[in-house]
Amino acid sequence: MRFSLTIPTTLATRWQAASDTRLVTAGMAIRYGALVPLPDDPQSWMEATLRADAAGDVALGGVSEQATAKGWPMRLIGARVVAGTSLVEVRLGAFYKFFEYGAAAVAYAGGPAPADELAREALEIFATAEPDWSAEVVAVHQLWEGVESWRMK
Repeated sequence: MRFSLTIPTTLATRWQAASDTRLVTAGMAIRYGALVPLPDDPQSWMEATLRADAAGDVALGGVSEQATAKGWPMRLIGARVVAGTSLVEVRLGAFYKFFEYGAAAVAYAGGPAPADELAREALEIFATAEPDWSAEVVAVHQLWEGVESWRMK
């Protein structure tokens, strides 16, 4: 069971995979994690994800409900990291719901808000999110796949 983001072919010359959980381009990076069981308090999970490793105070911004290219629910939340009176970083979090599982991806850009083009590119990448259930049993019927039916005698 995995969570994946893909770099669309239209962005392949600008973005690259720095690791299995990090995509980068000039001026911005996107980090993402694994599929996790949805927490009992999703709001606290989203806020903690946006505040993680911040070098200053984090002010959460607007929320937007959208969907991925394949129709999965995606919540976008903006955040600004401020140290003293200086804007240190701008963040945009994408939080996903895949049945009883969730995943998060966060775009990070230093300094003032990223150029509109970079923000558009991050949203395009966020929209590629999807779960990969192939390595895990997700439904009980999968336990019986390939097993011939039988009857008790």
